[in-house]
Amino acid sequence: MTTTSISRLSRPLLITTLALSMLALVLVGAGYSGTKSSKPVSRVEQRAAGINNFTVDELLNTPPSDPCQFFGGENAMVEWFIEMDLENKLIPMRVPKIYLEDKPDHEEGVHHTAQLFRIILDNFLPVTRSQTSAIHRAQPDNAHARQYGRLLVGDYIELREIISLMISMMGGRFDERRPMEEFPVTPGPYGLTKVLPPAGNLERNVYFRTGSDGNPVTAIECHIKNEVSRYPTCNMRFRASEVDVNVGFHVPYLPRWAAIKQDVERFLSCATDFEQER
Repeated sequence: MTTTSISRLSRPLLITTLALSMLALVLVGAGYSGTKSSKPVSRVEQRAAGINNFTVDELLNTPPSDPCQFFGGENAMVEWFIEMDLENKLIPMRVPKIYLEDKPDHEEGVHHTAQLFRIILDNFLPVTRSQTSAIHRAQPDNAHARQYGRLLVGDYIELREIISLMISMMGGRFDERRPMEEFPVTPGPYGLTKVLPPAGNLERNVYFRTGSDGNPVTAIECHIKNEVSRYPTCNMRFRASEVDVNVGFHVPYLPRWAAIKQDVERFLSCATDFEQER
């Protein structure tokens, strides 16, 4: 009788114990510890850790700011090297993690042949692939707005040769490559010199800017809007901080080419001069 009595009393007790255990597991899984929770991480702290949490409104409406604003302080940084094989040297670079979207680029000390950044052209904020799509969706009345650009750094051939290649492709296909000096030019827009196109089909314009020594320091090719290129882009090539630069942007930003170049030069100067005061 005693054993039976204990068994009858133990059964509800066992069920209650199991229920309490399951409840405890649920609370632990939900993050409840019975103690005061830690302070939530702010959006600013997330950005310092390298998390790009900018909203579309912030990306598009933040006023122009210093391209080096995320260098130094508490911001997470990543250091790696650009291989300049044509010049047989390595260029060390150290950039804020928030500008590096892909996880493999977060590794320290890696040698890259090139590195890609995406930026908002007006304020130099970093932008991700998903954010560029969100920018389009947020502007239904201007669905083809392109306020962002692509910044690629690496090792390329001499700028004079690049201009020669650009000219050879003005008709949309590769024509005979000739020195840039053989082509007639005319004063172009926005302080640039424009290459006069050869006869025939024209699919892109070529512009350049020379330095005091007469050598080109900036080259830009811009596609012309047509059935194939409905939202034409420009590629701007120049040299900065001992690396070769290719900046891609849409044609409406061509008037701002000099300001875009200046921002990129500022960003790369901070990335390659670790001891610079900022």
